[in-house]
Amino acid sequence: MLLKSKFSPSHISLFAASLLCGSYAQAELPTTTETTVITANRTAMSVDETLASVTVITREDLERSQVRSTQELLRRYANVTIKNTGGRGKQTSMFLRGTESTHTLFLIDGVKVGSATSGLTAFQNIPVDQIDRVEIVKGPRSSLYGSEAAGGVVQIFTRKEHQQGFTPFVRVGAGSDDTKEMAVGFGARNDYASLNATYSYEETDGIDTYKGYESDDDGFENSSLSVNSAMNFSKDTVLTFTYLQSHGQNEFDDTFSFYPNQESKDTLRTIGVGLNSQITSAWSTDVQLGRSWDKSHTYANYVKTSTYETRRDSLSWLNHVALSDVSMLTLGYDYQEDHSVTTDNFIQNERYNHGVFTQLQTEIEGHDLEASLRYDDNEQFGSERTGNLAWGYSFDNATRVRASYGTAFVAPSFNFLYHPGYGFCCSGNPDLKPEQTDTFEMGVDGSIESVEWSATWFRTRVEDLIISEAPVYVPENVSKARIQGFEFGFNTYFFDWAIRSELTLISAKSRSGDTSGKRLINRPKQTLSVMMDRDFNRFSLGATVIAESESYVDQQNTVALPGYATLDLRAGYLITDELKLQAKVENILEQEYELRRGYNQPELTYLVSVTYQP
Repeated sequence: MLLKSKFSPSHISLFAASLLCGSYAQAELPTTTETTVITANRTAMSVDETLASVTVITREDLERSQVRSTQELLRRYANVTIKNTGGRGKQTSMFLRGTESTHTLFLIDGVKVGSATSGLTAFQNIPVDQIDRVEIVKGPRSSLYGSEAAGGVVQIFTRKEHQQGFTPFVRVGAGSDDTKEMAVGFGARNDYASLNATYSYEETDGIDTYKGYESDDDGFENSSLSVNSAMNFSKDTVLTFTYLQSHGQNEFDDTFSFYPNQESKDTLRTIGVGLNSQITSAWSTDVQLGRSWDKSHTYANYVKTSTYETRRDSLSWLNHVALSDVSMLTLGYDYQEDHSVTTDNFIQNERYNHGVFTQLQTEIEGHDLEASLRYDDNEQFGSERTGNLAWGYSFDNATRVRASYGTAFVAPSFNFLYHPGYGFCCSGNPDLKPEQTDTFEMGVDGSIESVEWSATWFRTRVEDLIISEAPVYVPENVSKARIQGFEFGFNTYFFDWAIRSELTLISAKSRSGDTSGKRLINRPKQTLSVMMDRDFNRFSLGATVIAESESYVDQQNTVALPGYATLDLRAGYLITDELKLQAKVENILEQEYELRRGYNQPELTYLVSVTYQP
């Protein structure tokens, strides 16, 4: 149920100082609470108020779980399927709720990131040491963000200090496969300004990634830097700045090449500047300028073989107007321009997009309502209109029901449109249209004593799905698909163990052509995650189980990756209040499994780390 104080004038200014994507500002820099989310509606609200399916991963969650990579972090949630070519730092893609890997929008501090050529985001190159929190929004959000948000949105917020004063930290770690890690940083904060900086470095010898090819370890090295700051220039105006650069050097085995000693050097960089101002007691405005870079250079036998570089410039202007204590109107404008530089001779290497949208959030006699509409005008494919409707109602017994319907689209990537191909194979198709989706969702959640639970049913229909079929592999809008499923989750305490469990059941099938009725590739029917943790004074123990059923790697469903289950264990000890020792063992049962056909995954690995933070 929407709280009446939510849209009151004293709360319109909340959270802009620490967030860059359309929140509010106030004279003193506020902290972000664990219950606050902003990605779902581009406005600040609590998790239990939003009508979208949202998962929030806090800094405390990250430290307790001891995850060391973003791909490892996201894989712990059952509605996320990760496909990876051989472990840490290798090429990784994500399928959210059974949608395509290009159907999830990634944001870093409110700035859109991703490669305009491939349509993917190299999130595997973002170290966990740089992350403060992650918000995962499931379901279509094109009516607020435009293209790419058909399956959902993942927003990563860089590290920041939430307490007053100056706080430095240092972390060092070492483990199997000659892994070495370190991170150093500080946070400084008072009522009117904040500054945070973090540098991290990691390297590992890795494993032999591809089966039956060049028996050598394929290592990975990464160095990253982030800066996050905010300052009040007046009582009602806040200026924010964020910067993240992650540079990875990755050895790999490629099934399509016979060159040994293959390596890629990849850079992901974002910069964002935001200005929030409280114009009147009922009206605040947010302006954000952002730029992101995605660069990938590939080498074989130490000679550069390809260059793929893209740059994305963005401008966002949001206006939030409190119509009453329980009603908020948002008016927004987004501009985006993509540029690419490649060794392949693309016939076009840039495009722009204008988007305008409006959103109304209100409450009528206890019923929470949300409605949003958006219009996008794109230089390449013309115009698109998307919308979203959502309803929710909370009962007196702490049970809430909700339902929503939304439409979305995904613009074709530059590779799909303009790639020159290789002779008769793999060329782009400039006549491609955007993929279209519509999604209906119903959910219920509540709590019984110490158990919080939720159940959600969803159905997504995809039109003009882009596929590339043998033997020429030219992308075409020839397919339809239907994805439907159930999500179940609960959090509880059992004999002082904190337990979080998620189960997802998905049916993702083609609905056209000779593949009609066949399962879409890379979509397991069942995924399960269970996380357990307990504190014993200064000691802590934890375990994570991740399980997936089989998934197919071809559209005719003739070749499948077997299902698997892994068990990870972790422990921690507070040597002093400022010094923490942690250790973890992953895949302790030494399960052999693949996330991509033919690519090995690490068997048993371990890591020990020490963190100092006053």
